[in-house]
Amino acid sequence: MSKHNPAYVIHAMLPGHSGPVMALVASEDGSLLASGGADGTRVWDLKSKRSLQVPAVPRIRAATTAITWTKRTDAQCESLAFGTQTGYVVCYTQKNTGSTTCFEESHCHRMPNPSEVTCIAFDTLSARLAVANRNGTVQVWSLAGENPAGLFTTSSDVIVPRALAFGRLEETEPEDGVLVFGLYEGNVYSVKAGGIMASKWCIGAHIGSVAFDSKSKTICMDDPLQGPRIYRLQDRTCTKAFSVPVTRTMRCRQVAFANGDKSIVSGSDHGMVYVHNRGSQEAPSRLSIGENDWVQTVGSTEYAGATMIFAAKSGLGAGKNSIVVWRARKGGRKCSGLSKNSAFGPKILSDWAGNSNKSEGEFPAMNCERQQEERSVTTPNVLCRAVVP
Repeated sequence: MSKHNPAYVIHAMLPGHSGPVMALVASEDGSLLASGGADGTRVWDLKSKRSLQVPAVPRIRAATTAITWTKRTDAQCESLAFGTQTGYVVCYTQKNTGSTTCFEESHCHRMPNPSEVTCIAFDTLSARLAVANRNGTVQVWSLAGENPAGLFTTSSDVIVPRALAFGRLEETEPEDGVLVFGLYEGNVYSVKAGGIMASKWCIGAHIGSVAFDSKSKTICMDDPLQGPRIYRLQDRTCTKAFSVPVTRTMRCRQVAFANGDKSIVSGSDHGMVYVHNRGSQEAPSRLSIGENDWVQTVGSTEYAGATMIFAAKSGLGAGKNSIVVWRARKGGRKCSGLSKNSAFGPKILSDWAGNSNKSEGEFPAMNCERQQEERSVTTPNVLCRAVVP
């Protein structure tokens, strides 16, 4: 049990990774957990608390940096897609052989202008996959057929994409657009088919991570300078801000909705996972990974009637790195609902209204001295360890 919060108990320690872990994403039903890090991709069965068989990782792909589950509405088996540090996009499909469950590689391609894949998202209704890399390239694929089909590719040299979502900023925009969240400039771009920018929303803060609550139509963004911020989509107002102590260099922290989207989970630079209650002013719950280390990688889901929270070390010196899984204790806060993957359906974002800086035209591709300077201060490692100026 966490000594900082008796409302959560340790459900499992999942050993196997070596080095920093950079992605933790649960399947929609909460039964499987996909993890990615310096040593590649793993898939875990949360009931048996064991890893499932996955293909060996070629060294040329380097670290796994972003993951999303990609099960279509007409599919019987689970599937996932992930991006790597060297710009590869890989798809795995679940295979059941007797009593054995494993994952096999079904697709692999390298993005143009290759660099670290920084974010990835899937829309279940349209079976579309969106991927972006550190060089500002965004690709959208259809996974509706037997093989992935490219829909469009666009690129910008002034944006470092940090998150993606399917939807639109204005009701007048097409429903098949993609939202691109920029890390340094703090803007959200609505990009329609063909790579044309339809509109822009200026957040006014760095965007270190993004989580989505489709029920209340809100988003949570990590501000590396302060902590998680919740925005109401209808009028794009910041309705609540939480504080996370910064004891080292300011870097991106992942955030996630939990407990039926009533709580916000955030990582930190000092070995603590913070669980903030959206509906009260009480101090956040603190879950310790047991070491005073970077813990920027977090996630959450609901499984077997209880909220599950995941975390793992993300620092360069992580060494042998077990994923910690906490479960909400019975009799604690009510756990209901399931927080979906980081992709909105088109209908969810269609009612964003009001205050965007509307600008029809090309997805921005002009040079920006400040942006290039900011890129120069980042480490040559993955984006989650990038220094925020």
